[in-house]
Amino acid sequence: MKKNTALFALILSFVVLGICVLLLLPEKESGQSATQPSVDANGSQLIINEICAKNNTILADAEGRHRDYIEFYNPGPAISLSGLSLSDGKSVSTPFGEVILPQDGYLVVFLADELTGFALGASGADKVQLLDSHGNILLQVVTEAMEADQVMQYVDGAYSLTYDASPGFPNDAAGVSMFRYGIEETNPKIIISEVLMDNVTALPDENLCYSDIVELRNISEETVDLSNYYLSDDLKDRMCYRLPAVSLAPGEFVLVWCDRGDYVSADGYIHANFGLSQGETLVLTDLENRRVKLEVSVCGKDQSLSLQKDGTYQVSMASLGFSNDESGIAAFQASRSYADAPLVISEILLSSSDISYQGKFCDLVEIFNRSAETVNTAGWYLTDGNDPFQYALPARDLAPGEYMVILCDKTAIGFALSEKDNVI
Repeated sequence: MKKNTALFALILSFVVLGICVLLLLPEKESGQSATQPSVDANGSQLIINEICAKNNTILADAEGRHRDYIEFYNPGPAISLSGLSLSDGKSVSTPFGEVILPQDGYLVVFLADELTGFALGASGADKVQLLDSHGNILLQVVTEAMEADQVMQYVDGAYSLTYDASPGFPNDAAGVSMFRYGIEETNPKIIISEVLMDNVTALPDENLCYSDIVELRNISEETVDLSNYYLSDDLKDRMCYRLPAVSLAPGEFVLVWCDRGDYVSADGYIHANFGLSQGETLVLTDLENRRVKLEVSVCGKDQSLSLQKDGTYQVSMASLGFSNDESGIAAFQASRSYADAPLVISEILLSSSDISYQGKFCDLVEIFNRSAETVNTAGWYLTDGNDPFQYALPARDLAPGEYMVILCDKTAIGFALSEKDNVI
């Protein structure tokens, strides 16, 4: 059965259209729960299918807030909700605009004073009403007291309380499972193409910080809005981070820094609100709860889990922003190399017997200004590969053709060299 789910906050333009809906339910007194659906002239039935008055963790809105919600289900032919509105018997929401609820479709509406004009109380006895354009009550349910993350569900003609919420899906075991774990996407438009967890020197963010990176790629033939997707490190909390409104053209990549930053920088660096840990499940979910997932692991310093052409993930050197093959790895490394750097390491001497520091002989690194201009060494760093900013060169002006010698001693600069070290 095809499920169509629309999740949105009810801020809709005022559209008053004549909807031919038969009024089946008179207004109930507080304490009575209506269980009959309304029926329109075409035989379509609308059901208030699920109500949550204390949504702590079940479902977040587009702003990441957990608000009260109600869910409508349409078991009959497609029906327009234009001109209909919600009420608690006191306040009335802005009417729905052009909203078509298809057959077997679900509509989840978040409730809040600033959105719908009212919210629900966890103690119960609140009215939930669906009104036509003339203010007539089409549907009404009176809520029961609910604990945190408990919902009222409509099953077999009656409401009952349960902790097995399933907004957007049937109120049965299969629906609960689909809501909790999502539906596996067999033909995705956006894929998780690479994950880098031990980012030591591979790629910094705009603040020169090195953190976990997830690469997403558009493999479809159309431009995709990333705000239609969520990224998470928890299969049970797939709506953890909603991606920003970025248009991704066919074949394009986007990088997400998973550092718990939860912001997008002025120059476009995306920072998710979670970090990654060994053995967690990285999951990408669309608005219809269809998802792709990957169990992540630390592969080694500056090594990634990269999606290959055969559909498997393999450990490889990072190729972020490029194809996951040898040419992509080479292109990424070239993009990270300062080919025309004015300063270069011109000589390395291990265990020199010529120069000592505090009574012992030290390793030496010679730095040469090969450019035609004087270079100030402030902002240049030397490392043995474990921390890109391990040792800041002392600030001095290095004239063209001039050298600087650095004593590599743990006391002096924080590290010494061995035959297996990389000097950067």
